[in-house]
Amino acid sequence: MALGAQQSKIASQLSKAARKPPAARRCAGGAADEREATVEWGARLDGQGSGGGGSAAPSGAAPPRMARRVTRQSGMTNKQHYRSVVINGVEYALGQAVRVQSSSDEPYRAIIHKLWENEQGEKQVVARWLLRRSEMFLSKKAVPAVDAEPSEVFYSNADDLITPGMILGPLRVVSHSAFEAARATSPKPARAKGGAALAAGEACFCRRYFNEQSA
Repeated sequence: MALGAQQSKIASQLSKAARKPPAARRCAGGAADEREATVEWGARLDGQGSGGGGSAAPSGAAPPRMARRVTRQSGMTNKQHYRSVVINGVEYALGQAVRVQSSSDEPYRAIIHKLWENEQGEKQVVARWLLRRSEMFLSKKAVPAVDAEPSEVFYSNADDLITPGMILGPLRVVSHSAFEAARATSPKPARAKGGAALAAGEACFCRRYFNEQSA
């Protein structure tokens, strides 16, 4: 998939993060993850069972349709698409917000946009980025009009392929109104250095969309 200027920057950082040895990878809480992730597929998107073996078809169910041959001209693919993935015993579903390993102590934030196993049997995740203001490549015209709070993310159309093992954990994303209501009734939390880092259980909010192609 084509990468724009900002996506190329993120993709470069993802490549660096993926090359780190397991003991050097750190989640948002700061603890080193010394083991490789255990990854299993959840249910298939086409309803044909699960990646972990699945259950047998119920009695009386219609037999599965014969698979069509995949050719260059057919427009089809051999990729197997899934509804969820289980990483170290925790299930993550399509559309779920997650924290993604980066080359720094501050994780990326993303939505699980697609889950598939490619023709080589590699498990892959299409991450659709939730961008912080500092991660957005904006046109000069847009810069003065875009101000953001430290806990704010922008839903985008910027995608990248990552491995399931790069998912660090779930991310809680709420609306701006829900975030403000919770902040008004909660004690003021201690702000991290630079006002940017989010603890693993802390929520961020989203109220705007960023078009990566037009900046």
